[in-house]
Amino acid sequence: MKLNSNKTLHIDASRLKSGGGVLHLIKLLEYEKYSDFEKIIVHTYRDSEFERFKSQKIIIKTHPFINKNIFYQIYWQRYLLIKNISSNHLLFNIFSTSFCKFKKNVILNQDLIGFQEGSLNHFSFKNKFLSYVKYVVAKKAIKNSIASIFTTKYALDEVVKKVGSIKNAYVIPHGMDSIFMKKKTNYDISKSSLKIIYVSSILDYKNHKYLISALNNLSTKKRVCAYFIGKGDLALTNKLKAQSINNKGNEFHFLGFLRREEVYNITRSCDIAVFLSSVECFGITLLEYMRMGMPIICSSESSLPETLQDGGILVNPKESKSIINAITDLEMSKDMRLSFSDKAYMNSTKYSWNRTAYETYSALNKIYEQNF
Repeated sequence: MKLNSNKTLHIDASRLKSGGGVLHLIKLLEYEKYSDFEKIIVHTYRDSEFERFKSQKIIIKTHPFINKNIFYQIYWQRYLLIKNISSNHLLFNIFSTSFCKFKKNVILNQDLIGFQEGSLNHFSFKNKFLSYVKYVVAKKAIKNSIASIFTTKYALDEVVKKVGSIKNAYVIPHGMDSIFMKKKTNYDISKSSLKIIYVSSILDYKNHKYLISALNNLSTKKRVCAYFIGKGDLALTNKLKAQSINNKGNEFHFLGFLRREEVYNITRSCDIAVFLSSVECFGITLLEYMRMGMPIICSSESSLPETLQDGGILVNPKESKSIINAITDLEMSKDMRLSFSDKAYMNSTKYSWNRTAYETYSALNKIYEQNF
């Protein structure tokens, strides 16, 4: 395809330092072959992970304000970023909380806090206020954009309820990196222990406390070993550790942040994978469970049923009894574990970063042609 010499894509990654957003952008840069832009300019902090993609086509730019605190970053985004963008360029915001006033911009929305009904109720007053401010900024940014990309239809529908009709809305799911995603092979459960894993940041809306309650009230002769992987709210983590103390011999391991390879190895060694979040745009951890062919117990709330489909047991994440029943069913039936794991794995195979990058660049190319 012939390139337009003026066709330039700016990507604002100024506040993108961790989480799924970083991986998302890394994969877009890896698959830049699908881009019809002559130049891709990434605005990011100094020595970011995106530096390694620097080339004649991919330009990495920073600014002193990006490398300071959030207030400097917002000032740069609101008043200085626009000075770097020509009127015939396109801006792609990897996060929806953008203060930039450039009119030809596309938003990638990956946060439903505020948009999903009742989602703000999961936070204390201080965190609720901050989350509400982020929601207001995101809502305005989406309304002022020329196009928006969502990772699930559920996320799109929830945002539309608050924003109204959205111009040029696209649903493009996350991809899946299979480098470490070896499928689980042993579905037998030890006669002495039952291993449960929950990979998630520790926040109220992730509903860890209901899982701990369920595990301590589980009618099983086996010793329960639960592994919680992920950082989060320190005060909540301490409360969960106190809640985990029991006289049944169950073990609760709070492992914090681990490297991806470690997470996947521990996950495959467990019998059941759990994901009980109440608010998710997509559920990348859930997709990773699926690709590993894990027997899965999943929240029936938010976008998660759309991602899981028929690949596991859906439960009310705030009802310990519902969680207990699901664990018991999977513990007692190897056939059920195998059936769900096979379905989960097959459902996961339609997701790839190659597809995500292709569809994203196709959308951005189309949006550019429609507006210039």
